[in-house]
Amino acid sequence: MSVNAVEVGQRAWETWRPGVRSRSWSGEIDGARQIRVGEQIFEPGSIGVPPHWHYYEEHILLLSGKMRIDVAGTTRELEAPACVIIPAGAVHSFSCIGNTPMHILGALGAPIHESFFVDMDENEAVREYEADYPGGARRRVRVDPVTRQVEHLGEIQAPASSPA
Repeated sequence: MSVNAVEVGQRAWETWRPGVRSRSWSGEIDGARQIRVGEQIFEPGSIGVPPHWHYYEEHILLLSGKMRIDVAGTTRELEAPACVIIPAGAVHSFSCIGNTPMHILGALGAPIHESFFVDMDENEAVREYEADYPGGARRRVRVDPVTRQVEHLGEIQAPASSPA
């Protein structure tokens, strides 16, 4: 058995959307088989995460700032430190509220982050890989709901990476 260690401080920050920086702590590219961990910082007034769901459970740890989160129709406003446990299949969305950045750490029950946004075609998702992943960090995919076979539909262009 081998142990994989990731020097997170060496990982590049990526602009995920305007006012939101993101970086992976661990995932499939690092040898993970069951879990992915990632970090995001949302600036005040930035666009939040639109309604989506996952096949796996997700934990969002609010490290600093304030967030508004809706999970399956229940909305909460939380201040750090806090943790939200989102069941598999639950539609959820969240955003930064207040005047300070919202810093979160997400732990996902899969080594690749796969989000099914409610405004996308049925069975289509966005798969997120580490920054600079061969073929693109974000890809639009179609996932067979029974076999979980993945068909890649194309890369999603993100703004240029930003320094740490």
